[in-house]
Amino acid sequence: SWSPTLPASWSDPQARASDGSVSYTCITTDGRLIATVFTRNALFQGQGYAFWLAQAVSILCTPDRCAQAQAMTQHVIDSWQKTPQWVAYQNQLTQIGLKHIREGFAQFMQQTQQFHEQFTQSLNQQVSSYYAHQHAEQQQFSSWDDIINNQTNVTDPATGTQFKVFTGPHHNYYENGLGVKINSDISPRPDFHQLQVNP
Repeated sequence: SWSPTLPASWSDPQARASDGSVSYTCITTDGRLIATVFTRNALFQGQGYAFWLAQAVSILCTPDRCAQAQAMTQHVIDSWQKTPQWVAYQNQLTQIGLKHIREGFAQFMQQTQQFHEQFTQSLNQQVSSYYAHQHAEQQQFSSWDDIINNQTNVTDPATGTQFKVFTGPHHNYYENGLGVKINSDISPRPDFHQLQVNP
């Protein structure tokens, strides 16, 4: 395994990092080659975002030149310098990337909220429709029950009390203070008041 020495400037104190390397022997038309990849993986976290950044260095060489290739790669790493302009540009790209991540996450949360609201509304409509259907069926059964039992629903306008009376051949229903109920087209006596037939 090969693990190059990385400069301190390559490490971000705000990121958690781990290193790893892997090598493979490859049989090619040019003979036997060694492919080696080293990577430093850094986790960047902030308010509302988290992402991994992998910095990789790879070498492909013949077995007899691996030491030379590794030394040359280490020299490239040791002589690497970041210009201030490149650092500023990289920081700008990083901020743009973070902005896109935050906006994408905010849009995802908004879409999730909209889906939840639409799902809840649809569910409530289904429940309301079910209960309305059940109520309509109950009303229909109640109406059939009244027809079978020869009863009519009425309301006493004086008290607001609802009750049933036996269905008679006449249009109106009357009641006196003693609770006597009469089915008639006209009021039987002055002490009777008319009951309201419920639809």
